[in-house]
Amino acid sequence: MRTTTLTSSVLAGLAAAVNLATATKLYVSSYAGTITTLNLTHVGNASYNLVSLDTNRDCGHNATWLELDLQHGNLFCLDEGIVSPDGTLTSFKVNKDNTLSRVIHANIPAAPVNSARLWGDNGTMLLTVAHYTAALTTFKVDPVTATFTLSQSFNFTQAKPGPKADRQAAPHPHQVLSDPSMKYLVVPDLGSDLIRVFYVNRTTLQLSERPSINVTPGS
Repeated sequence: MRTTTLTSSVLAGLAAAVNLATATKLYVSSYAGTITTLNLTHVGNASYNLVSLDTNRDCGHNATWLELDLQHGNLFCLDEGIVSPDGTLTSFKVNKDNTLSRVIHANIPAAPVNSARLWGDNGTMLLTVAHYTAALTTFKVDPVTATFTLSQSFNFTQAKPGPKADRQAAPHPHQVLSDPSMKYLVVPDLGSDLIRVFYVNRTTLQLSERPSINVTPGS
């Protein structure tokens, strides 16, 4: 176990994302293929201790985005697959001893870079994944067991390259976000200068594509 004392200025970014009064566990993914579980505590005088509790290597070679379902004790990890032809999606159960137990490790389309959770009317869960290689995939999740199955796949195309040829030769969805009602999903597409929009059926958790929103070319 390793302990590091950090000043408040170093932790400013972490404090913005974590409510220190109620949350002390942090999960950090790395392109080195690790997920590190950290414990953050306030030790007074504007200083904090950051303690490494566990390191897990079961996500993949290039662990990138983490999605935490704190209510059910589940963690989902995307492996971007920089050194392999496919990406992967891995689900974990978070154990009381701060370790992670892998549930499912599955190959998915290349370059998964971001995910978001949606909840259905009957307590079901959908994990949506943006792939930089011009795709969006969705997975139905059993929140109790952290098992998942592929639900839908969307493959995007564009008629011609954008004005910035080095990054706009093809669609590049790089994020997926839901609105507060969880009835709509938006996917910014760097390559196509679009915000792709989907309607979410809250009963079936099926997505239906809606007209995209154009943004400034090259933006």
